[in-house]
Amino acid sequence: MNWVLPNALHVRTAVWQAEKSGILPPRPENPAKDLFGSGFRQAAASMTGLGVRMSAAAPATGGPSFSVVLIPAVMWTTYTPTARGYSVKVHADGPAKGDIVIVTDEKVVRALVDGSFDAAAAESHGLVRFYGPADGQERVRTALAALPTKRSSVRYPLLSEAPQ
Repeated sequence: MNWVLPNALHVRTAVWQAEKSGILPPRPENPAKDLFGSGFRQAAASMTGLGVRMSAAAPATGGPSFSVVLIPAVMWTTYTPTARGYSVKVHADGPAKGDIVIVTDEKVVRALVDGSFDAAAAESHGLVRFYGPADGQERVRTALAALPTKRSSVRYPLLSEAPQ
């Protein structure tokens, strides 16, 4: 991935540093084995949730088309603007032609979805990286900046709360 998207793997280090400093919740010391795909379902719910939030914040003319790849899972999701917001395709084969690509981690998407983190802060901490033409990157940044945030304590939804 680092060949196609230079420095993309730096996101993993930034996530680890954010976990250690308390910006993101820490990893469990002894993670449970995921025998039933609950991690995938949680990631899919986060990616869908981002589409819902983007749809609510998108201007009437629609926003930019973009794709997000979660690392280390290399799970792609495409976001295509429609008349009613965004169409979200979770577990896509890769980015759609002409998409801006965002590389990040599911924890970061979850924080964007629940409003506890804003996209500019995520980028400044190295938790997201953008790839593609500069004007397209700016359109995606602007769309993400429209997501409302909250100033209350951070709350990360439980798996049981994720839409199925």
